[in-house]
Amino acid sequence: MKNLKLIILLLFASSLFTLTSCGDDEDYIDPREPFYGTYDVVESCENDTLDLTLSIVDNGSRGDEVFIEGDFIYGLDQRLTGIVAGARLTLPAQAYFIRTDPDLYYEFSGDGLLADGELRLTYSVYRVEQLPLGIDERYLGDCELVMTQQP
Repeated sequence: MKNLKLIILLLFASSLFTLTSCGDDEDYIDPREPFYGTYDVVESCENDTLDLTLSIVDNGSRGDEVFIEGDFIYGLDQRLTGIVAGARLTLPAQAYFIRTDPDLYYEFSGDGLLADGELRLTYSVYRVEQLPLGIDERYLGDCELVMTQQP
């Protein structure tokens, strides 16, 4: 009986060491880190080309999302959400309100790749209008952002 109590005590003590040694925050490597920073950007959409300055910043969590903010992508004062997976940045479909009566939104989606401090991101734009008889969705075109990370 005495040996059984000793074995239980040893198992309990060893489980405490196991629980306290896993998941150190100091060892966490943020996979979004290579994307963070300010970028000089050339945005090309159909016949228009704009020079922009954008930043990719932490969204405040340990997940895989980032915010893209700064000058106005596609002429809109909106912050886009991106998802990082390795060297790829994906813009999941996201709609931004433009006006009411009737309700009008622009929807963005796309993806890109980061290599040697340059992010090439292609995205599509749709115009979505809520009309009394339904939704009118029109494809407006594809755009490309060539983003060069500032030092």
